Amino acid sequence: MDAMVVAPALKLQLTMLNSLLTSSYLQYKSDTDTVASWLASTAIQCGYAADFLTKGKQKQQGSGRLKGKARKVARDAPAKPTLSTPPIKTYTIAIKDFIGLAEYIADYKGTRVEVPKGFASSLHRAIAVRRSHGADVSEALEKTTESQASDDRHSYFIGVLEHVRDILRPLMPESLKNKEPETKSVDAEKLSNVFNKLELFEPSEDFLDAPGPIPSGSGEPPSAALYEAERLHDLEEALLLFQLLVQDMGKIRAVILKTWSGYKMGMFDLVSASVTTNTAVDIARRMEEDAQPIFDKHGGSEKLLQLLHLGYCIECEEDPTYKERPDDFLNLRMYNFAEKAFWPTYILLEGFCAIAKGKKNIPQYKPGHYGTYNPLNDRSKMTDREKSYEDRVLLMEMLSEINFLCKASPRPMSWEDELTSGLRTTLCETGKIPLWLTFAAHLWLDTHHILRNEVSRAYDDLYEAAVRMKDSIKEILDFHRSLKVDNWPRSNDMAFNIVLERIEWVVDEDTLQDAKRRAGRPVGQPFDWLKQHPIYAGLYLYHIKAMFQEIGITFVGAWGSVMYAGHLYNAVRQEKLLNIRWDDMELLFMLHENFFVGGRPRTPDDYLKRFVLSLGASASTFAKNKRNQQIRESKRGPRGLTELAPVARMFHQRYCKTGARTDLAPNDLEEILSKGMWEENEEESAEISAANGQDLRVFARSKQPSKEQRHRRRRFTPPQLLQALRNSLGAEALEFSFDYLKMHKICWTLLRSVERQCRPHLTQMFGPMYIEHENQLPYVVSYVFMAATETDHINAIIAKKENVVTSALLVEAADALGEHIRDGVGTAVSREMRFPYEINVH
Repeated sequence: MDAMVVAPALKLQLTMLNSLLTSSYLQYKSDTDTVASWLASTAIQCGYAADFLTKGKQKQQGSGRLKGKARKVARDAPAKPTLSTPPIKTYTIAIKDFIGLAEYIADYKGTRVEVPKGFASSLHRAIAVRRSHGADVSEALEKTTESQASDDRHSYFIGVLEHVRDILRPLMPESLKNKEPETKSVDAEKLSNVFNKLELFEPSEDFLDAPGPIPSGSGEPPSAALYEAERLHDLEEALLLFQLLVQDMGKIRAVILKTWSGYKMGMFDLVSASVTTNTAVDIARRMEEDAQPIFDKHGGSEKLLQLLHLGYCIECEEDPTYKERPDDFLNLRMYNFAEKAFWPTYILLEGFCAIAKGKKNIPQYKPGHYGTYNPLNDRSKMTDREKSYEDRVLLMEMLSEINFLCKASPRPMSWEDELTSGLRTTLCETGKIPLWLTFAAHLWLDTHHILRNEVSRAYDDLYEAAVRMKDSIKEILDFHRSLKVDNWPRSNDMAFNIVLERIEWVVDEDTLQDAKRRAGRPVGQPFDWLKQHPIYAGLYLYHIKAMFQEIGITFVGAWGSVMYAGHLYNAVRQEKLLNIRWDDMELLFMLHENFFVGGRPRTPDDYLKRFVLSLGASASTFAKNKRNQQIRESKRGPRGLTELAPVARMFHQRYCKTGARTDLAPNDLEEILSKGMWEENEEESAEISAANGQDLRVFARSKQPSKEQRHRRRRFTPPQLLQALRNSLGAEALEFSFDYLKMHKICWTLLRSVERQCRPHLTQMFGPMYIEHENQLPYVVSYVFMAATETDHINAIIAKKENVVTSALLVEAADALGEHIRDGVGTAVSREMRFPYEINVH
């Protein structure tokens, strides 16, 4: 028998959350199943009779019926011998059997069994979690026969796990033989550290990569089987799950705090911070909804949060209803710990929802009803009472604003954040306050705690970007008032008008202020609600930027100006005819790695060939010894620029399509992780920071992941995913902000200059009708390349009047281009892009 025996069932299917994310409860559940699985499979390998196993669910096999192309491929494939795959059976290992299994393994007389390090770590973690949980909430439960039985089962489970550890201790690795899970002190001073003790460990690689069991001596492969631990479904187990959920939200919150601190310092842009924050709430909501069936059996999330807080108060010997002053809304002696469990925020939410519930119920408060908020005050120097009062002023005023917004405009908008949409559901429909909604409100408070008097900077960022987009669209509409092309009919301009309408909602007249005026309510300052809600402002900025990018890429593809001007610029630079860099075009080359078909051309022949390919010619056109000299069209059609920022575009449906799905599905996470995650290069960041004397960071797109890397990605924790997402969005900010409309206008004006400069030679070589209308302007580039090339078969397509190969046109084009991009025109696009980092394309 080998030194390490591991069941094939160790790759557990965790159903509460998708397979890409883990959580504290999933880790605990995985640990207990790991203990059960290893004990059962190892005991069987040692000769233990399997009669003790309780047969559970049997994995259902599909019908095996293929469809469509897959069926045709299977039908045409040669016949292969088939192996019957036995169904996978799931067995539940009773808790009471753990000790017997451990004793049998310890007493095995054959080759000594060595306990894998991963199994030992799982066992220690499972014990630590249950120990830490036990005393926190058991005191809060009403002493009934049922609650006492639940408490007894909980204590019994701990005892069983500890006994198993003691039995197998001699077989454990030396580093773990004497390890003891941290015992939770009942000292109230240490109570606030309870979450820190419930660390989320990753399973060890040794354990996850361990081989399956050795086949039996008969040579028959062991039957495939899954083993899982017996499940407890009582109130104590629900409280354990709820407490671990609160703990996970605390870890997610830590990432969001760093994110907004980074925004304040200029490390992250507004879109990155807002989308990451709202995704954090999406994940928290998904985690809670997956556990909701368990919570609902015991009164729901609100009831469990109340029990959790009550348990902590009893542990600290505090009365949860005690108020030192009449204006206090909770026992402030518990504030520090209660704040970590989001209790103060819940109390405020509960109070507001009680008076504002109903589709037409819009309570009105006088300004300053709850006090006055001064963002210049230093929160770090405040007492707990001052902090709680400040939060009440902030949150109650914002809840009033959101309540009015939801009921004045009852139709949900695609760009709404989870706090707004969640409150709409709570106030107008359910009346329930899920934990994730409390969490969302708490994160909103955190943005104010961090940004303080700079909180309106988010609206400033939105306003500045929106005005730039508005100006760019209006310039294009005016520029093309009398100029059209078949690929862009006038009806397409409606898309511009939609974007303009969305922009005007946040830069011109505050429609919410108008609604307040009509309702006879105090109107306040324009866009004050948006200035106080940086998350909402950031999501709205994403909304209009995503629409602006989409329409910009489509527009330049229809007109062709940017692509053709890029080919011309590359040619004159390669021929050393232009000594001025066009920084905006170089930036486009860098962003669009496939701008040229097959890389940047460097010879006159290649200039024309690559250009013709970009027009939609097939590569077979240039095959050697072809008799047919006509250009063949590619099935793909003309090549255009494609949308960039793949991670940012993952959220397009979420924030741009009204009525689209708002939850984060497993395949969404899979694509986010697979579509070019960005990672910080810490070594280069340190070097460039030292060289520049300031904190600078270098990000690079991750390489295509290997199979092993993809496997490891399936063990992301929510904080790890959010950090990767935030970094990716930040690194894509440049791609997501390029103004293609402004670039089109510059390129079209350039082509006008080139055509005007080259007109005498073009007329002499190709006749006065070389272009009939201005919308054919991009084809001037093809004439310039045809004049400079020695490719006879391309020249034969449009015969020159003078059969002379010349580069004079290329020289004239270079002169016109150089004159055009002087005086800042060559950096007009990048100069308006504001980022916390320098744009360097050299």
